[in-house]
Amino acid sequence: MKKLFLIVISIIFAASMLVVYSQTNVTKGKGGMSAPPPMMRGFSRIPSADMILMMSGTLKLSNTQSSKIKSIKANTDKSMASLFTKMQKASTPLRNEIYAAKYNENNVKKQYAQIRAVETEMTNLNISTWTKIRKVLTADQITKLRSMSNQPRMGNKAR
Repeated sequence: MKKLFLIVISIIFAASMLVVYSQTNVTKGKGGMSAPPPMMRGFSRIPSADMILMMSGTLKLSNTQSSKIKSIKANTDKSMASLFTKMQKASTPLRNEIYAAKYNENNVKKQYAQIRAVETEMTNLNISTWTKIRKVLTADQITKLRSMSNQPRMGNKAR
């Protein structure tokens, strides 16, 4: 149930960020979705605990490694849930400012800066989680992950 909740919240968050980004491009005269939001641009995605656990067979994780990663994931999920709540609370004032009867660009920028601060906290949490997971994995497992990340995904051309 928690996983489903986090997935739904993640989708809602991503969609709202796309809408916000689209709105800011329109107000700057760039016309809609000319580029993905900064958080979605072509950077290497940090492997998640879920991804590592799903690949436990491929990576040949030991029971000890799996239990350590599950523990790291549980702690991350708790922290991420509070950050999602914080993001929701920051999104409402932004939405109100965007559609206010008396529009004020500076207020929108201030509200958006609060959202960006929460996004930064989320990114930092993901980096911290990956750092902890790396300490659990062997050098060979990390090498295997790296080689897998370079493989094209379904529908994508080789990099």
